Amino acid sequence: MISARNDRTTGRFSRVRRVTAFLLAVLTVTLAAAPNASAKQANLDARGQVSPVTDVLLLRPLGIGATVAGAGLFLVAVPIVAITRPTQIGVPWEWLVMKPVRYTWLDPLGDHAHPVD
Repeated sequence: MISARNDRTTGRFSRVRRVTAFLLAVLTVTLAAAPNASAKQANLDARGQVSPVTDVLLLRPLGIGATVAGAGLFLVAVPIVAITRPTQIGVPWEWLVMKPVRYTWLDPLGDHAHPVD
């Protein structure tokens, strides 16, 4: 009887782990795309400027989330890139980590008019 209960408990925990991993993956992908998508919907004018309030309360926190998610994705991508294309390790670093860092920490408040690469 005890072993049957342990089997059911183990099955529940593995299901919870799978669901949690799936939700974290969805959240990571969503946050990685959030600053770019949010900037398009946050009333940018023709010069790429948005109200500072929107920038501080919406876009910068999303940028922080994208930076964290991008760093996590970079850690997953590093072994793959290191094995297949070791000379191009800077490409995922630039796209997954540095772009969100620049967007969040280096762009002036309310101004995201940097050139698109």
